[in-house]
Amino acid sequence: MSSTLQIETSTKAGKVPVAVVAVKGELDAQTHEALEKTAAEQIKGGAKAMVLDLSQVKYIGSAGVRALITIAKNLQGDIAGGSKFANLKLLNPSPEVHRILKTLGFEYTIEVVTDLDKAVASF
Repeated sequence: MSSTLQIETSTKAGKVPVAVVAVKGELDAQTHEALEKTAAEQIKGGAKAMVLDLSQVKYIGSAGVRALITIAKNLQGDIAGGSKFANLKLLNPSPEVHRILKTLGFEYTIEVVTDLDKAVASF
C-alpha cells in the first residue's frame, strides 16, 4: 500500500517571515522526502521560522520523526539554540501523532502549539 502526502504552504508576516506548512496524509518512509524538500525550499526562499500544521496527519513513522528533526536543524542554521529548536513549532498534531511525539519526548525539543496566530507572533 502506498502512502500519500499533500502539502500546502503559505507565509505569515511576523517579526520574521514564517512559513506555514500544512501537511495531510501519512508521514513515513515513502513521504518524508517530500516534506523535507518543501521545507528546504521555504528556508531557501527566506523563511526564518516555520509552523508545521500536523492536524491532518493520521500517522507518523520513524522517517517522519527524523524529517521533523532535519527541518528543525535546517531552520536553526549555525545558531546554538540549547535543548529546544526555537524556529519550528508543530501546530495541532492529530491525537495519533501527538501521542507518538509525546512518547518520544518531542515536547522537550519542539514546541507543540494550538493557535497559529500566537505561534507566528512568538517568533
